[in-house]
Amino acid sequence: MNKKISIGTAIALIFLAIAASVAATCAVSMGLYNRLIPNLTNRSDMYNKLENLDSIVNEKYYYDIDGAARNNAMAGGYVAGLEDGESFYMSADEYVDYDSTIRGKSVGIGVDAAWSAESGGLLISEVYANSPAASSGLQAGDIITKVEDDAVTAANSEEKLEMLQGSRLASVKVSYLHGEEAEKSVSVAKGYTAQSVTYETLNNTGYIRITHFYQNTVTQMREALDQLAKQNILGLVIDVRDVADGDTQYAISTADLIVPLTEGSALVTAYDKNGEVYQTFASDASSVSYPMAVLVDGHTSGPGEIFAVTLRDFGAQLVGETTAGVGTMSQVFQLNDGSAVKLTVAVLKPYKSEQYDGTGLTPDVEAALTAEQHANLKLLPHDEDTQLQAALTYLNGTGTSQAGA
Repeated sequence: MNKKISIGTAIALIFLAIAASVAATCAVSMGLYNRLIPNLTNRSDMYNKLENLDSIVNEKYYYDIDGAARNNAMAGGYVAGLEDGESFYMSADEYVDYDSTIRGKSVGIGVDAAWSAESGGLLISEVYANSPAASSGLQAGDIITKVEDDAVTAANSEEKLEMLQGSRLASVKVSYLHGEEAEKSVSVAKGYTAQSVTYETLNNTGYIRITHFYQNTVTQMREALDQLAKQNILGLVIDVRDVADGDTQYAISTADLIVPLTEGSALVTAYDKNGEVYQTFASDASSVSYPMAVLVDGHTSGPGEIFAVTLRDFGAQLVGETTAGVGTMSQVFQLNDGSAVKLTVAVLKPYKSEQYDGTGLTPDVEAALTAEQHANLKLLPHDEDTQLQAALTYLNGTGTSQAGA
């Protein structure tokens, strides 16, 4: 039986519904307001501060203002103010170099070097395979004494190193010392396909060294694994000590060549600041099944760490020292003027292991190097490398033979 209601009751119900709707809207608006106000206040303070500073500079500053340089410095300072070592700003020119490098196209001559007070120049710790430096005769252990006929000093060593590694010049003149030989000079071109994976066989153990995780690292790693398999190796050591450069996705893709297909969950999952899934990284069926050790140290960071922990989740042993503890993922955003910013956007959760951001990965087999050995790691002979020897000893215990120096 239907019941009728009076017009007055109907009107009252309508007003109640409107009131409830308004109340709900106000509650949502208040929550949004409370979230926005701190940001609005902070932004207002920031804009007021910049406007005040700009007014003073324009009125009082004696010298002419380079607007582009000022704007780049301002943007760089903004990102530096985040106090996150993994986030940084790049000018348009710097971004071009960065993008080229991350794709595996190096813009330098192909050397790793650092100021050596003892030698009085830039000590070359590594010359990359197939690089212009290698073609020009430069070798690890050589001392670069001059760049563009300007003597290298402690004060200008960083500037001179940038001339070797950046794209500011198409080629660069280098003077260097090789052993006891007289100083030589050579003009070295810039630009080449970076070789981030090298490999060799130590008796019946494969040894792969990775220096960066770039776009072409996956292809180079596949080639290394294929060639080592033809040599019937019984175990594998992968060295990611000092590895912090590159991109997370390329590190995970490289690890995916080694680990088996995962079931039920992603190989790696990235979570944003709200705890929501930012990105997942799936695995494929390709894998290898050797007893395996991964060399790590305190400079193994970011891409190097996610590579190492992914392999450990599938049975590899970490050998060396506790890693840097950068378990985050970064992403590059290009700005309207061609510049770009690289920002930390998520934290990484490995397949099995706990998140390690801020704590690092503790090795399964601890082995230390001296400070001097660390400083000269790339020049360290295999038989003096206690971490490599510890890894070989571990593999020997799994059934492989001890590899030689």
